[in-house]
Amino acid sequence: MRITYSSKNQGIALIIAITVIMIMTLIITELTYTTRTSSLISTNFKDDLRAEEMAKSAFNFAKIFLKLDIEIKSHIDQFIANTGSLGSIKFDGMDPSAIHIWDLIPIQFPPPLEAFAGIIGVKLEEETKKSREENEFYEVEISNESIKININAIFDETKGDTTRQDATATELMLYNMLNSEKFSELFTVSDADKREQIRYNIRDYIDMDSISQNPKTGSDENAVYYNFKPSYRVKNKKLDSFDELHMIAEVDDKYINALADYITVYGDNKINIKEVPEEIFIAMFSDSVTNKKEAAAKVLEIRGERNINENSFFAEAAKKVSESGAAYKAFLEPLVAKQKDYLTTVSTKFKVIARGHSHDTTKTITAVVDRGKSMTDPITLLYWRIE
Repeated sequence: MRITYSSKNQGIALIIAITVIMIMTLIITELTYTTRTSSLISTNFKDDLRAEEMAKSAFNFAKIFLKLDIEIKSHIDQFIANTGSLGSIKFDGMDPSAIHIWDLIPIQFPPPLEAFAGIIGVKLEEETKKSREENEFYEVEISNESIKININAIFDETKGDTTRQDATATELMLYNMLNSEKFSELFTVSDADKREQIRYNIRDYIDMDSISQNPKTGSDENAVYYNFKPSYRVKNKKLDSFDELHMIAEVDDKYINALADYITVYGDNKINIKEVPEEIFIAMFSDSVTNKKEAAAKVLEIRGERNINENSFFAEAAKKVSESGAAYKAFLEPLVAKQKDYLTTVSTKFKVIARGHSHDTTKTITAVVDRGKSMTDPITLLYWRIE
């Protein structure tokens, strides 16, 4: 018996066949896309995880350097105690004991071979080359927070809730810094009172009372913040992180970025005079010192001397910068009056920036730590952020 098919049935079969092929093509395409996407996600996740672990390793390595730095300094101090000096060794006018190990040896892995030429063999060179080719490495930056002005001390909390407290040495130093030549480009002619607004707004945000010190904002220190979207109130407590400066009225990014190397919110308010930059010394001078930049240069020359410490600094420095030689005339009076509260010759607070790299992925840990004063002191974490 012969079976025949109509052209109509043949057309339906063709449509079904084409539809099946299209569905299979879509399924295969989707599977291919899903497989590739999953593979990329897996690779990115692996790189993300490896970069984060490398950043953590970098941070742990930095903690070793922070403690090792204390040990090296103790040996230097012991050598000086036995011999009387380190001879004529100087680093930009600083006492050699004020130099840190990371200033001389980069903290990174694989280490730069040029820094260890003749010390490390071929095996490390091969490992270094392999790791660099795979683009997996970490690096660390350490900066000293103990050489900055701690703006949390802008208000003396030991005096309680006083609405008209005299300006602290910290407040006066901040104001002097804002008025220095270094930051003159930040302020235009129309910004004539901006420096005072920044000064008062920082104090109002931190102090314990609700009365504004800023004549521009009225009696309520919260008034200006009620106009923000969303609105909020001043903290009336010490800042927990440097990022909180962004919450303070008039303290814009350009001011924060410019002041970042000179102000901090971590630890106590003691400044290590052995290592501070010129700008900090300029901020310490009273108005009786006319050429503060020149005076700061003279102070930089003597601060590395072994007899200079927190007790003798103002007296010795005043002899170089003031005709009368009186410390209270050359430097801010509240600073001289409480020199033991504001000065030190030991750095304990440090910012650590640890970066881990894995191919195109980078993880960055930003931390601030208190390493203590001895090898046995624990390292205390003051701030931590990973991104």
